[in-house]
Amino acid sequence: MDRVFGCDYRWADLLPGAPEYFQLALHGRVSKLFNAMPNPAKILIVDDELHIRKYLSLLVRTSLGVSTVIEAADGATALTLYASEKPDMVLLDINLIGGSGLEVLGQLLQLDPDAVVVMNTAVNIRRSVEEAVEKGASGYILKDTPQEEIVAALREIINDVFGDAPSSASTA
Repeated sequence: MDRVFGCDYRWADLLPGAPEYFQLALHGRVSKLFNAMPNPAKILIVDDELHIRKYLSLLVRTSLGVSTVIEAADGATALTLYASEKPDMVLLDINLIGGSGLEVLGQLLQLDPDAVVVMNTAVNIRRSVEEAVEKGASGYILKDTPQEEIVAALREIINDVFGDAPSSASTA
């Protein structure tokens, strides 16, 4: 199961046994919570760049049919919003002003071990991908990935976690 979209890495290259471990961990953590939910209704986007947050917000609303998008520009705000809003999925940048998205990932999973967090970043460094996987990220998508591939990657993750994602939505 290849979830490092936009990267030249395969899970098997990142961690020994990663495909089996990743699939079992992903399904074991979240399937019990989301089996009845066809797609995420609420997504939290965490990125210090306003234009990236707005782009991703538009993309998930129009292409994936997400009804509620919450935005945070930093890790502290993301943690507060996650605790109060309980989003179904988080899109999280690695490089945030005043902190690391990888640290925020760990803190989110401490708050909620079943959190579905997809790293969305410009960082294409093998160690960052490995660390995100080790910490429990549900996926890793590069910001420079073409729009259609971002949508396809998110649909694949959504299908695995929430069931069938809407396929009739247009890709803005």
